[in-house]
Amino acid sequence: MSLISNNLKYLRRINGLTQDNFAKRIGTKRANVGAYEESRAVPPVEILKVIANTFGISVDDFVKKDIRKLRETPDLTFSFSPKSVNFTNNERQNDFNTFTEDFDSPASIGSLMSDFLPSRDFFEEEPSSPLIRNTTVKPFEKREFEAPKKEPVFEYQPPKQYSQPVENQSIRQNGNILLVKRFHFNDYLTKYNDSSFLKTLSDFSIPNLPFGEYRAFEAGEDFAFEGALLIGLVVKNLLDLTDGKNYVLVTKSQGIIYRRVYNRINDKGTILLSADNHRFMSIEISLKDVLEAFEVKAFVSQTLPEPTKSYEKLNTLAEEMKFELERLKK
Repeated sequence: MSLISNNLKYLRRINGLTQDNFAKRIGTKRANVGAYEESRAVPPVEILKVIANTFGISVDDFVKKDIRKLRETPDLTFSFSPKSVNFTNNERQNDFNTFTEDFDSPASIGSLMSDFLPSRDFFEEEPSSPLIRNTTVKPFEKREFEAPKKEPVFEYQPPKQYSQPVENQSIRQNGNILLVKRFHFNDYLTKYNDSSFLKTLSDFSIPNLPFGEYRAFEAGEDFAFEGALLIGLVVKNLLDLTDGKNYVLVTKSQGIIYRRVYNRINDKGTILLSADNHRFMSIEISLKDVLEAFEVKAFVSQTLPEPTKSYEKLNTLAEEMKFELERLKK
């Protein structure tokens, strides 16, 4: 360490200045002050003049003499002296790193040292820290303990099977189709909406039907396969009867019949009924005569349809017969 670094560090400490505060006073950076005190750099001549003027000494004394040995010299004075400051143990360990902004008239080194060197009483009783302020302790406010809210735990719920409400209790879904046999027809005409009667009917299920409300009726001679089961989808609004479609109709005047329907409701309030079997004549009845209607979606029969005749084969037979007739004429 050089005399310059030792003198600079000594004068700064006994005046209670930090490196940052001292750097501001002499117009340089704190890093430069640290470099000067650690002998990593030499202050320029301009900075030396400022330092000497700041402490009220000559540049020659600052550079060539050990200021620590001159601290009792009566005629060596500084341009300022800090007010007495009480230091805590931590502040003493931090190189007296507490300073003040206000300074009084110059004082001798002896007076400065007496202000800063701690007395014996200093070690017997710790002075009160200037950072402590009078505070008012408020009474503890009693609060009710609130348990932390638990995050909701989501458990997998299997999807519920959707079921459409049935408006008419006498009609069941396609998974449970009521069967109305021919010998039930008379009773059904009067008890078609009686739940106690409907419970006496047998039921069955059939796959591949569109979802809806179905009922099965045993076919008579008006259907191509007598004894087949005609499975019909309930028509909830009779005004929705469609031209050309096949229905099982529960009527007051004609009983339970199978017919192809043509809608004349908007014109005459009637429907035209056409049978597939030519032995049954087409008739026209009032819509008020219809109790229930079921659009036929499928049928179950033990009778298999006859194979259709091939027109090409018939043409061939006709040509062969024509040839034979012409040959016989010769």
